Amino acid sequence: MWKSHGEYTDFVNSSWDPGPGPADLSAAARALTSLQASLKSWDREVFGSVKKQIMQLRKELEEERGSTLYRGPTVKEREIMATLSDVLAREETMERQRSRISWLREGDRNTEFFQAKARARGRTNRIKQLTAEDGRVFTEQEDLERLTCDLYQHLFTAQDALQPELICAHVPRKVTPEMCDSLTRPFTEEEVETALFQMAPSKAPGVDGFNAGFFQTHWNLVRPNVVAAVLGFLNGGELPEEVNKTLLVLIPKVCNPQNLSQYRPISLCNVLYKLCSKTMANCLRLVLDEVISTEQSAFVPGRLITDNVLIAYECIHYLRNKKGKTGGCAVKLDMAKAYDRVEWRYLESIMRALGSLSLGARL
Repeated sequence: MWKSHGEYTDFVNSSWDPGPGPADLSAAARALTSLQASLKSWDREVFGSVKKQIMQLRKELEEERGSTLYRGPTVKEREIMATLSDVLAREETMERQRSRISWLREGDRNTEFFQAKARARGRTNRIKQLTAEDGRVFTEQEDLERLTCDLYQHLFTAQDALQPELICAHVPRKVTPEMCDSLTRPFTEEEVETALFQMAPSKAPGVDGFNAGFFQTHWNLVRPNVVAAVLGFLNGGELPEEVNKTLLVLIPKVCNPQNLSQYRPISLCNVLYKLCSKTMANCLRLVLDEVISTEQSAFVPGRLITDNVLIAYECIHYLRNKKGKTGGCAVKLDMAKAYDRVEWRYLESIMRALGSLSLGARL
């Protein structure tokens, strides 16, 4: 909505101030925080309340039409209609962003549709009650917060009796010296720029409120500071705490969820953090096909996780039709929390076992 205003670009250009210090991630984060405050003030002064503006313009339009009845549209009426059309377009853009609808591109005004979808999303995502492990039902906000914090503090706490070497002793070495050379070379400016423009522009932002579309739109402005900051971290620097701040959002996995296990945690990271991680992911993607075994169907382009369903059916069919005295068995493992956390000791041990010692230290 802001980008439709003629003064938006000039305002961002004049408000962007990375400061006189070194161009690192901390400086970039401070510049974004300052810009966020300036944009909020500019929004209140320039845009104000869109709905109030629409009501006022419609009232002025009716008064003008009433005073010029049977004389056709006057110059003032045409000006009011043009302004009203512009404000209505802003309202539609704002409501479309709130509704998170990305498949509807063009057509008549869909403001009411977007509003309905936003209200439906709000009702679906609102946590009204939760059931604890002992069967008690909680509805108060304080109890809901306590249950959620207790669960995820336990979930994200590292295990004490972890022995990754028992598993890693049987992991074959797959990373060749040539792969190590390509993985440990310094990152370049082109890799950072490629990673940024691979991101969807309107995904939910992180704590700082800026999505990837902002960086893509103003890339010529923020490029020197952002590239220097990201490369400073990727090529041996440290990740500041303010860049690592993340919003944890719970998305329902089923209709009418009753307990926290029926919610999927989604991390909304800042774009600076995602830019660092995506640049590294693009680097790793070049060797993943060789490192990840063919039995693992996910994570690699050209493989589908649904292939595991076909393999499971084939295994069960084989066990049912197997003849002879030697038997077989199938084991089902609960992988419900497989993507919710990462044991860093285990990850580092696996990378060392695969042969990428320098990359493990680098990550």
